[in-house]
Amino acid sequence: MKKNIDNEKKIKKIYNRLWSDTNRIHRNDDNLVLGWHLGFYEKGIKNQKEAMINMNNFVGKLLGLNSENLMKILDAGCGVGATSIHLANKYPDITFIGITLAPNEIELAEKLQKEKNVENTKFLQRSFFDTGFPNEYFDCVFALESVSCTKNKKKFLNEMYKILKPGGKIVIIDFFRKHDSFNSFVKNMRYNFLRELEFPLGDVSINTFKLYNDIEGFKNINIYNLLTTGNVKYLHLYGFIISSIFKNSYANIQTQFKDNIKDKTIINFFRMKCAFFIKFVLECVLLLIAKPGYYSITAVKNEI
Repeated sequence: MKKNIDNEKKIKKIYNRLWSDTNRIHRNDDNLVLGWHLGFYEKGIKNQKEAMINMNNFVGKLLGLNSENLMKILDAGCGVGATSIHLANKYPDITFIGITLAPNEIELAEKLQKEKNVENTKFLQRSFFDTGFPNEYFDCVFALESVSCTKNKKKFLNEMYKILKPGGKIVIIDFFRKHDSFNSFVKNMRYNFLRELEFPLGDVSINTFKLYNDIEGFKNINIYNLLTTGNVKYLHLYGFIISSIFKNSYANIQTQFKDNIKDKTIINFFRMKCAFFIKFVLECVLLLIAKPGYYSITAVKNEI
């Protein structure tokens, strides 16, 4: 339990610092979709902006949304709310509720919501381990690249199962390792140097995650590797993950230095930067060894 709390505190600090400038989304381009995810590259998609919009629509497709649905949907780990706002604008009769740990992300999501003049969204600062919602509250749940940030993926699925209505659907799009086994060198490296990964995608394989879904009682589990079925490119995938590792790790170093009131010296900051560089390189090596895939996962809660 303590590990979950410590991990959530670290995530909260990192994303608060990352989105500390609320003027990031002050703009005139109404078609710009703000967010921080890989994007869904298919034939005809020309750039990152189009890929991100396409990903938002792909989430809606997996959820089975249409203009006739009256549903309540949870965005678990909503970030600054770009996907929920995009879908809410497209489906005005559906209610979207986004939760995140970072208050700065809530502030930006609400600002973006006002810019888009979208009323059927709501954003709350909550943990997706303990959402505070009643049992069987949501028709659907989706998590876009947020499950990889948590080290207790089984607990996440347990909470999502509780708050979904019978027959409700969960949609997850995220990074997972392809295989369960690590050789002794990688195990030693993880244990000795990377106990507290800033980006813990390497801790669970896609097969293990499927097993977690089975254990929690989900059925009709469908898993697709979007690297093969969706034309997501390895170059885009690894470039995005490495940049995410860098941004998360560096933001964490800055946060640690800021919080360390006793020793704010140039020498200490230099030491921390060296430690950051070594850890960053090791995490990138681990990434290449793990060879993660980019998967879409859909499942349905058993009807009673």
